[in-house]
Amino acid sequence: MSGPDKAGYWEAMKAEILTLIKLKAWKVVLLSLEMNVLDLTWAFKCKRYPDGNIWKFQARFCCRGDQQVHRVDYFDMFAPVVSWTMVRILILSVILRLDTKQVEYTCAFLHAPITKDVYVHMPRGF
Repeated sequence: MSGPDKAGYWEAMKAEILTLIKLKAWKVVLLSLEMNVLDLTWAFKCKRYPDGNIWKFQARFCCRGDQQVHRVDYFDMFAPVVSWTMVRILILSVILRLDTKQVEYTCAFLHAPITKDVYVHMPRGF
């Protein structure tokens, strides 16, 4: 956050936090000793037009899942891999020369079911 694009990334961070608040992604609770509170990190990306000009700055709020304890904070692990159905659909779209579109979902992880509480520190500045 000390580079020349600091202001753009700060605005992206505010937009990410406002989106998470709007979607009611969390609630503020008091800390207790039995909680495993995870640190967080920010993932930044600068998206550009083909000519190199900046299109937008992105900031993603990410929990440090590597700090979770197996059989305490989580029980199963899953890898986000493409399904064979999707591979077949893409192959058919190429063979049949169908148009395809790319979609970017905002906060897609919030739509996955969760059965256990996850505790994270609030980000600095918020």
